Parts: sequence; structure tokens; C-alpha cells
Amino acid sequence: KNEKPRAEKMAEGGSAVASSSSERKIFLHPLAIITISDHFTCIESGASVKPRGSKVLGLLWGKQQGLEVSIMDAQELHYTLGDDGVPVITAEKVNSQKDLYTEVYKNYELLGWYSVGIDADGKDMAVHREMTKYNESPFFLLMHPSPDPEASDLPISLYESKMVMGADDTPTIVFVTSEFQLQTMQAERITMERIAKATPTDGVASLDLHINSLGASLRTLNLRFDALLAFLKATKAGEVPTDYRLLRQVSSICNQLPAVDTAELKGDFITEYNDMLMVNYLASVTKSSASLGDLIDKHSAVVSHHRHRL
Repeated sequence: KNEKPRAEKMAEGGSAVASSSSERKIFLHPLAIITISDHFTCIESGASVKPRGSKVLGLLWGKQQGLEVSIMDAQELHYTLGDDGVPVITAEKVNSQKDLYTEVYKNYELLGWYSVGIDADGKDMAVHREMTKYNESPFFLLMHPSPDPEASDLPISLYESKMVMGADDTPTIVFVTSEFQLQTMQAERITMERIAKATPTDGVASLDLHINSLGASLRTLNLRFDALLAFLKATKAGEVPTDYRLLRQVSSICNQLPAVDTAELKGDFITEYNDMLMVNYLASVTKSSASLGDLIDKHSAVVSHHRHRL
């Protein structure tokens, strides 16, 4: 039977969602997922210029060869809100980001856009129509803001747009869901393993533990300085007997602390800071070289095994 395709579910705002029969193979990489999650976290935590609760909106980048599409990366996109609450995207902003991004990643192209929400709605369809100016068939990636912790699937939906016949036999553009596969490269696997190892089993990151420990030490040091300052003030006012031995110890400590506004101290500090940056840079280069060496060994082993089979 040659039946007309119809929308299966109407989302809020009149934007329909239908099933997809696309033959394209779509691969989603972890870097794009982490970038979108980080963008949403920054807004909700107040670390963004956007107020809490603002719509998360950005661009998707990747490669497309024939029927294979790889969504490799994501990038935040600046927008303003119109009178109807629909995000307004200017061509100047999109083209500027596109030129800057493709200047660095010459083999990447703009594949679509992303947002965070429960369901696709009419506002998303308005943004999607705007994105067709930069890609004839853009993807729309929607991440759920509060996924089920027990769920086994990623809280991500990927959509394309399609022309269907509505209930009154009028053509309508709707979102159609697209199947995708999670794909990782060697560098991404190394990064994900590093992140996983940096998080203890109780869910607290090692960096948070270090910062909390450092903060507790600074608070304790501040309390001891307050006690020492109170003792010196009381000694000067004659409220407590003068303890010359203790005063000599305080004087010895003060003499070990140079004046903070001297050129010599600033020069030593800058030198030490630059040395620390250089050490960190060399450590990063060493780790990258070791990872590259492992990858070359694995590639050589696979190629050698393939030749033996031939």
C-alpha cells in the first residue's frame, strides 16, 4: 500500500515527531556529549553569562562521507530572545563561528544544532528552520535535562526534519527520530578512562577532595594568625605579661616573609610560575607521546596480523 506518511505524535507547540526510515549511518562521539552537558551545567550552576534556566543552544560539528555521518564536536552559540520567546540566531554569529572553527578543523563541517529539553516543541522547529540556511538537512540533538539514573540508554534524541501530510492533508514539516551509534576514537577512550579514574566510587571527584582539603588548611592557618595577632595586640596594650621568647619567635617568622610588593619577589614568583607551566607542559607532551607510542604499537600489530592473514 502506498499510504501517506503521517505524524505519530504531536509535541508541544505543534511540532510533530515521526519515525525515521533514513539509510544513513550516524555516529555520535563522546566529546560532543560532554560539551553539551558542560554547557547545560554552566548555565544551571550560574557560571555562564546566561541566567539560570536559559535555553541551551549550540552547533554540531563533524564529518559526512556519503551515507556515514560522524558528529564529532559541539560548540555554544550566542542568541537573543524574540518577543515570542523564540531564540533569534543571527547569520553574522553563525558564519563567524563557522569560519573560525573550519579554519582550525578544515575537514569538519556544520552538521546541525543541539539543545536541552524533554521534548521537541514549536520553538525548536523555528530554530531548526533557521538552521536550514547553513545546512540543507541539519540534525537536531536534544539532551534530556534530568535523565533516569537507572536508565541504560543515553538521554539523547537525534532528529532530522521531514515533509509529511498532516491530518487535513496539508504538507507539514516535522521532526523524525534518527538512530545513532556511540563511537569513540583512541584519544577519546584515553580521556574517558582518565575521567573515570579521577572519580572515586562515592561520586566525589579527586579535585573536589583536594580543594576541600586545601580550604580546610587555609581556614586553620587563618585562625592561628588571628590568635597570634590578638596576642600581639594584647601584649602591646599591657593586657598580658610580655613574653620575650615568644616575641622573638614571632619576629623570626615575620623576617622570613618578604615584602609582597618588592620587585625581587615578583620576579621570583614569575620565574617559579613559568617553571611550573613548563613542567606541566612537558608532562603533557610526555603523556601524549606515550599514548601515541601505544597507538602506533597497536596499529602495527593489527596491520601485521592482517598481512599474515592475507
